[in-house]
Amino acid sequence: MEASKGIEIDGVTLTSNNNDYTGKRTVSSVPVWQGKFAQVSRLQYMRNTQVRTWEATGRVNRAASGVDAATCLAVIRYKEKPDHIIIVKQYRPPIEGVSIEFPAGLVDQGETAEVAALRELKEETGYTGVVKSVTPLLVADPGLSSANMKIVHIDVDG
Repeated sequence: MEASKGIEIDGVTLTSNNNDYTGKRTVSSVPVWQGKFAQVSRLQYMRNTQVRTWEATGRVNRAASGVDAATCLAVIRYKEKPDHIIIVKQYRPPIEGVSIEFPAGLVDQGETAEVAALRELKEETGYTGVVKSVTPLLVADPGLSSANMKIVHIDVDG
């Protein structure tokens, strides 16, 4: 199926696969398992006139702000050499290995994504910085999870 030409918003082109999304809606969500941080649910949704089933994960401790996590795009700004982006290595049980990733963490109750990002940057790297911008709410794996995040751009003095 050919994609439409799309529209450009702030340097990002938004395209569509021309699917018709009318008549598609979730009609039920039944928790199958729940832990301290996540749950698995069995969803039923309408597609045209058919009821279909889907399995999904989600956070159970979403902050009142509606934001699950903050990811830091932290850039060390040097005066005499090229800028550096801060990344961290962390063991992640779901992949049974080490992941290279941006510093990130959950947004606590009463926090904004900006406050959580600065806290996580300090906890994971020892760096502090100044928030320059924040993305709208994003989802990384919407076919599997309702978990969401905001990416917080932070400048760090070198």
